[in-house]
Amino acid sequence: MIQDDIWKKRQRLEECEDNYRRSCKKIENQYEEANYKFQQLRHMIDEKHRIISHSLDQLGGDTTEWRYQSNQLASNFSQQIEMAYRNRQGQLEQEEMKLEQEYKRQYRLLEDELARAQEQQRRLEERGKK
Repeated sequence: MIQDDIWKKRQRLEECEDNYRRSCKKIENQYEEANYKFQQLRHMIDEKHRIISHSLDQLGGDTTEWRYQSNQLASNFSQQIEMAYRNRQGQLEQEEMKLEQEYKRQYRLLEDELARAQEQQRRLEERGKK
């Protein structure tokens, strides 16, 4: 009876750990996805900027204003993408912190429950020896 209770509590501890590991892996995957998208967007902006610069080279004449505007657009897009990426990283860091705090809280509770059950078993065993 008490042994079953102890076994169930150990199982709940293991489930808690497993859930935490899965959630951490999910957040890690979200970090990787955000980084991949960020790199892809930066590459796309750089590529488009190179195409525009090459096209302006082919035009001849004074393209100073167009180059300036092209550089400004590329810079603005890059800044916006960088800001969005940093915001996403901040969100994921917050999720990670909350997840860890909740895991630690829940794990402590489960450990306390297990310790009480083990203490109860120990007392019963001592009574049985008397």
